[in-house]
Amino acid sequence: MRRAIIRDFGTGGMGTPEGDRNKYYLLSNGDRDYDQFRIVTVSENDTTWIPPQDNGVRFIASGLDTRYLLSFGPATLDPGETVPFTIAYVAGENFHTDPANLSHLPFDPDAYLAGLNLDDFLTNGLWAGWVFDNPGVDTDSDGYFGEFRVCDGDTLYVSGDGVPDMRASSLPVAPTLWVEPRDSALYVRWNGFASETLLDWATRQRRFEGYHAYLSSTGAPGSFSRVASYDREDYYKYYWDFELIEWVLTVPPLSVEEAACLYAPSECSDSTWHPLDYPRHAPYVMPGHPDSLFYFEPCQANASRFGWETPFVKRFPQAPRPEYRRPEDVPSDSIEFYLTSDGYFKYYEYEYTFESLLPGQAYWVSITSFDYGSLVPGADPAESGIVQNALMAYPLGECCRGIVGNVTCDPQESISISDITLLVDFLFISQQPLCCLAEADVNQSGGVDPTELDISIVDITILIDYLFITGPSLGLPECL
Repeated sequence: MRRAIIRDFGTGGMGTPEGDRNKYYLLSNGDRDYDQFRIVTVSENDTTWIPPQDNGVRFIASGLDTRYLLSFGPATLDPGETVPFTIAYVAGENFHTDPANLSHLPFDPDAYLAGLNLDDFLTNGLWAGWVFDNPGVDTDSDGYFGEFRVCDGDTLYVSGDGVPDMRASSLPVAPTLWVEPRDSALYVRWNGFASETLLDWATRQRRFEGYHAYLSSTGAPGSFSRVASYDREDYYKYYWDFELIEWVLTVPPLSVEEAACLYAPSECSDSTWHPLDYPRHAPYVMPGHPDSLFYFEPCQANASRFGWETPFVKRFPQAPRPEYRRPEDVPSDSIEFYLTSDGYFKYYEYEYTFESLLPGQAYWVSITSFDYGSLVPGADPAESGIVQNALMAYPLGECCRGIVGNVTCDPQESISISDITLLVDFLFISQQPLCCLAEADVNQSGGVDPTELDISIVDITILIDYLFITGPSLGLPECL
């Protein structure tokens, strides 16, 4: 813009300030530059802009090296103080609608602008603002959720509450989990009502995809191993965009019934129509439809058939999907029909048994929920934290017979130096799980409660005394 005072920036020009004083001058005087691709249209008689120097004007208008200085504020700072600023660097796909669009520069900037598609920039800019301050989210819990519009009875939030969130999407919620010890096994029950009904703030859709089961012998965050999964059956749809000349992924994934209702020649229940019949090499052709050419791909594993493709089982397979938003909304005469004895929706109840476990050994189990991921092909889905709802329990079993001290679980119930060696390794070297913790609690300091087992060097000392000093005449305690 034209300035009342021409300032020497120390660089031989008027657009690159050298040093803090010159930079602050530009930051504080409200200066703005013209659009780079319109620089050749600024004449000597322009009343708004300072005419550019002749050297390099054509190259600058065609995209030569560009640098910028951004101003924020005002902010009052004492010496040594700092203040954070958030910047969104927004880009957009399919920017040029004409492959030869750059040929309009530098002399026809209007034609160049007409050959640009700014739709993706506008969409991404809107999303950047929403990520910064999530619409419909009361971050500071003061009762204000942002501005909204009511359309056909639905409330649509168009802004946040003014408090930054910096959150791109809603993370999956872990299900409510219970665990019961069984013989050499741990039985797990969980309720996924919160996991399966969570609405993502960004898409206002349920992004739930499935569950993973994890097991650990230590409980450390990196020690959990995935042992089983459930993944609802759904399919990504890709349609051919004749303008972009490429396949485009749609949202969200479709179930078999949803896809059939949209595209099958007959009714939704047509069992002869299936998305997998139309892969990429043999797409579905639907003349007259906006997406007249498309194909389907499985959304992740699609291991959805309980007891077959997944070892998970529904506790109440005949329970209907509840029509109520919360368990407390269920009428008193329908409670037994919809709810478990402890007040959870039966429809979202599942069970699974971790088998072939060592009796008396501590195990941590976890059930996580995950979503179908983003719309970027190959992107990993988001998952609730593995340790978020992890529970520890001890499998049952008669691993301790006769007297204690058979740390190696010898079938003959003999006690030898091998038991001492294994106990030393367990306590001080590899710390590998033992086959029976009750046998290793030689002084029975844990009593009858397996959660109170206390294995220490004292147990090693008692075994050494039993084998090599006092001798078997003293004997060892019987297994509790």
